[in-house]
Parts: sequence; structure tokens; C-alpha cells
Amino acid sequence: MMITSPLQLVLVLFLFAPCSAQAAQRQRLMATADNSDTAVFVTARGTRLWQGSKEYHICGANYWQAMNLGMATGESSDRARVHQDLSQLQAAGINTVRILASSEGSQLTADPPGRLHPVLMPQAGHYDESVLHGLDWFVAQLAKYNMTAVVSLGNYWTWSGGAAQMVSWATNTSIPYPAQWDPVKQKMAPGDYQSFLAYTNRFFDPNDMAYPVAQKIYRSHVAHIIGRVNGVTGRAYANEPTVLAWELMNEPQVSPYVGQWIAGTARLIRTLDPHHLVTPGAECKNGKQWFNVMHHAPDISLASCHFWAANWGLYNASDPTSASLLGAIGHMQRFMRDTVAWAHSLGLPVALLEYGLGRDAWGVGAGLKAYQPETKVTHRDAYFESVCRASRDSGYVGTAFWAYGGTAPRWIY
Repeated sequence: MMITSPLQLVLVLFLFAPCSAQAAQRQRLMATADNSDTAVFVTARGTRLWQGSKEYHICGANYWQAMNLGMATGESSDRARVHQDLSQLQAAGINTVRILASSEGSQLTADPPGRLHPVLMPQAGHYDESVLHGLDWFVAQLAKYNMTAVVSLGNYWTWSGGAAQMVSWATNTSIPYPAQWDPVKQKMAPGDYQSFLAYTNRFFDPNDMAYPVAQKIYRSHVAHIIGRVNGVTGRAYANEPTVLAWELMNEPQVSPYVGQWIAGTARLIRTLDPHHLVTPGAECKNGKQWFNVMHHAPDISLASCHFWAANWGLYNASDPTSASLLGAIGHMQRFMRDTVAWAHSLGLPVALLEYGLGRDAWGVGAGLKAYQPETKVTHRDAYFESVCRASRDSGYVGTAFWAYGGTAPRWIY
């Protein structure tokens, strides 16, 4: 998700039921990993997920602040909150969290507004070990709560630095940020979206001067995380059954070279780690052709989708009637029916790894009322229930809502 406003979403209880040559090659790869030594890992068999002899269904929450909260000390550290949040999630039936294992940019600035701090990689190829250890600690806690994690190794958007930051490092140029919410000034910061897309998509283009350096930074990071020995568990991440899947990047956008990049990166990950599922992190908002581009590589083993009704203009947040809500539900249901058919045609299971809807702050000028805990959630409750029902009926292997703010003492951006 591209964050353009503050998000403070409360937990919604929901439960999930079992929701070509390339497909054959993909199944051979999965069979290689699915042996007695890796039976505790979540694997794909056909279009379903399994953990050993039991079918696995993702009942998930996005918890992208995990590694920062897991730090031993510092402003963002709050291990007591992590335990409280995970306890609440477990009590509600959550078995999977989607977390971020990357953030890039200077520790000295908050450019752009709302970027995660402290960052994991303050300079290209150099790590803040305290943040890395926060990731180690958080991952080590998940087994206590019978949870797994989808771990994102990158981000397209600038709220964590992302691909644009790597292009900036590679070219020594400034990022042309899109318009986005400034949590300090409580207003939108100006910017141009198309200029940002053009700049960031240089990350994927092998003909661009930024490409060799940007890819070296990214691929070295992938190898560093997957090969890292967790300082708490003593296991390399490649051998960590708590990891459900490696996600290449949160929401890579369409570009002429993104399919080539996904295929190459997925191959790298499978070379480093034969055990875990690999998913591209795609939204899949651009239709069947781009779905196939982002999922056809044989080393992709889990299809990913995101659905953002309001962000995509499919829900009117100022309409208190049921008309807009029912329209959004209809669009969501069609999206899930289509994407599950596309995924299954490639022999892949598919999960909805982001979805969300705001609170009932209807009307022009509602402002921050949309994020106040006392604001009702009638539309969101109905929408979330419909998402869960559609997941069960369509054949998805589960969903993860965006996002869990838990017991945050202040707004989470």
C-alpha cells in the first residue's frame, strides 16, 4: 500500500475456511523442498498451502512496524507492546503477520514525511545492527504465538525508503516524491505522482544507468537477510520455519521490465533458500496480462494480491448510504473471482495480503475523525466480513488486513 494518510486500524475478528509447463516446473520445485527435513515449513501443493500434513490457511494481519518495535532500546522500541499485540492477535485467530525486513535512507532526516525511523540501511550496504537485532527478536517471538510471517524484502513506496532510495543512491540524485501525507504538519505535502513512478521504475530497467548499482544494493540485501543467522534463535533465516514466505517487494508497479526483474529475483531467492515460498508482492490491479507478467516465473510459488477500494476510486468515503459500500463489495468479489482463476491457471495458490477500509467519518472535512478510535466502523465491519466470505468461496488460501496498530500510544503512520 502507498501510505498517503495516517492509518490506525483496530483488529477485526475473522476466520478463514479453505478458501502448462510452467505449473509443472513449479510443482517439481515444491516437491524438492517438501521432504521430511522441511515438513514444518509451509509449502504449496497444487493451489493449496500445507504445513506438514495439515492444510494451512492464512488468517493474517499486516504488522509492518515489527522490527522497529523489536529493538532492544531506542524511541521506537517497545517489546512489551509486541507481546500484547501478538497476544491480542492470537486470541482473535490470527496465525500470520506480514512484516517488513527493509528500510533505507538517512537516519538524520525525516525525508520524505512519515518515513520509518530508525532505518535498517542508513547508507547503501551498511546496516544499523540494532534494527537488525530488532528483526531477529521479533521473528523469535512468533513461535510462542503459533504464528508465521510473510517477510517483505523491499518496498516500492517511499515510507520505508524503498526502490526510489536505491535509485537515488545509485545516481546521486534527489527523489521526486509524490504528494503524500505529512504527519508532522498534518497536511498533504506536494509532489508529482507520474514523475515519481518514472524515477522509481528506473530500478527495474536494465538499460538505465541506475540499474547495476541499485540492483547490487537490493540483491546484496536479499542475500544478507536470507543468509543471516538470527542472533536470538541461532538459525539462519533460510532455515527458519516461522518464515512463511519471502516477498520480493511490497507492490512493485507495472513497467516494461518488472516481469524480468521478478523472475531473476525469485531465482536468486530459490538459489539461496529452497525451503520457503516466494511471492512477488504484487497488487494485481492492472488486469490479467500484468497478473501473468508478475507471476509466470517458475520460482514464484505463491500469488499475491491487494485490494484497495477507496484508493482505487471504488468506494466513496463521504457516502454514508449502503450504495457505495455495496459497490465496493461487488468490485472486490469480482476481483477475487478473477485473480483466483488467473492464479490457478498458473498452478499457484493465491492470498489477499492487503485490504482495508476507513472508519465511518463521512462528509467533507471529516479529517482526522476518520482515524479516531471512537469513530464507528459499520461499513468496514460489513466490508471485512464480505472479504472473508469471498476468500472462502473463491478458493483463496487466506487474507491479511491492513493494518494492526495494536496498543500504539500515538498515531502509526
